[in-house]
Amino acid sequence: MAVLSLPLSFNNSFWSQDYRRGLEVLFAKLEQVSYVFFRVLIIFKELYQGVAENDEITAFIMVILVSR
Repeated sequence: MAVLSLPLSFNNSFWSQDYRRGLEVLFAKLEQVSYVFFRVLIIFKELYQGVAENDEITAFIMVILVSR
C-alpha cells in the first residue's frame, strides 16, 4: 500500500505533532528577543541622557567663557 503524503501547507510543514513543545520553543525565543529589545531601549535612554547632560555642561562652560 502506498504511503499517503499531504501537500506542503502551513499546517503540516510548520507545526510538528508536538504542539506544546513547539509553542514552548516559540515563546522562549520571543522572551529572548523581547529581553534584548528592552535592554537596547534602556541603553539608548542612557545614551540620550548622557548627551543631554553633555549639552548642559557645554552650555554652562560657554556661559562662563563668554562672561569672562
